[in-house]
Amino acid sequence: MKNRPVTGFLIAGGKSTRMKTDKGFVKYKGISLAQYSLQILSNFCQKVYINSNNPRYERFGIEVITDSYLDKGPLGGILTCLEITQTELNLFLPVDTPNISNEIIETLLHNSNNSDIIVPVKNNYVEPLIGIYKSSCQPLLAKFLKENKLKLVDILKESNTCYVNIDKSLNFYDENMFYNINSPDDLK
Repeated sequence: MKNRPVTGFLIAGGKSTRMKTDKGFVKYKGISLAQYSLQILSNFCQKVYINSNNPRYERFGIEVITDSYLDKGPLGGILTCLEITQTELNLFLPVDTPNISNEIIETLLHNSNNSDIIVPVKNNYVEPLIGIYKSSCQPLLAKFLKENKLKLVDILKESNTCYVNIDKSLNFYDENMFYNINSPDDLK
């Protein structure tokens, strides 16, 4: 799996307003949400970082990268990470999506040759926080940030993006693979 250099980033910079506590530390099926994504990242990446402004993430023993661009949402976090990476391929996963499988990541990596950004799409819904962002897209992301255009889906439209369709034709398909946990009710 690790034959191509890939750096992994756990995006854990959200405000968790609906959860009322940092989602990364909330237990889901006995494991903290952060641990799910960190495990997937460690399966594919030579180096893994956590992007968060919360110093509590240091307890995972992984270097925490704080945002260089405050209050700029996921775009600010991704751009911060791309500024420190040493690899062309950079895998990003959110802290609140525990059902991501190795097969999804393998599929994204398999499609990473000719595009700057590679993201999954399920039922016509783009998952911009689950994806590969090549270092080469950093100038475009910086341009959007400077213009205060922060919506990742808009950036994807302007970039050389590969949208990877994840559907029932794939043997690893699961209806809940991109299930996002935002509130205590989502833990049930």
